[in-house]
Amino acid sequence: MYQHLYRILQEAITNIMKHSCATEVVFWSAYEHTEKQMQLRIIDNGEVDDMCLPADWQGAGHGVLSMQARATQLGGKLDLEFTSHGRAANLVFPASMQMMLND
Repeated sequence: MYQHLYRILQEAITNIMKHSCATEVVFWSAYEHTEKQMQLRIIDNGEVDDMCLPADWQGAGHGVLSMQARATQLGGKLDLEFTSHGRAANLVFPASMQMMLND
């Protein structure tokens, strides 16, 4: 479980650094006891802009697909949001507090 979470966070940070021109990043997490699920949210104030992309960029890579596949392996879901204030990646997956402590 932790390797999937680590790789999702790693790819999100990599994408922010390479593609968003963000100057701020916020990480938020919460455990919903009644729902028995964990929520992770990564928010940046960047945007996809030609000035932010490498000169040899050929379009979307496999990073987001890999993040979504890892979220599915956790039994969860990854959603991406694009707003006028930036971008956000939202990960929700089932987790009991016991599982979080023992895994």
